[in-house]
Amino acid sequence: MPTKKLLLGISSLLVLVFIAGIAFHFQTPLIRASNVEKAKNKLSSNAPLTISFNQLMNRSSVESAFTITPAISGDFSWFLNKLSFKPKENFIVGETYNVTIAKTAKNILGSELEADYVLSFLVT
Repeated sequence: MPTKKLLLGISSLLVLVFIAGIAFHFQTPLIRASNVEKAKNKLSSNAPLTISFNQLMNRSSVESAFTITPAISGDFSWFLNKLSFKPKENFIVGETYNVTIAKTAKNILGSELEADYVLSFLVT
């Protein structure tokens, strides 16, 4: 009997955690941080740009909403709610890049960012 109560308690807890996680994603998604902001708007020429969100995002919508000028081709990779953009060739030292993630970027339930997210960085 104690095992049955324990299993019931664990399954109830898991259901609550699941419901809380879904409810959290009904909130407007936000960008939490980037490695550029932490480094005072500077980035090494061979470093990836990383941007962290406050929740899981629809990856294709974020990648479609991403622009960088001057234009540079690169690859996206993800780990949970963290996006990394690695250029195919190094960023150009001394160049300032501007990145926008348009408000059309969505979380996994379809909620969009409140506004465009814009940042710029100098390559060192």
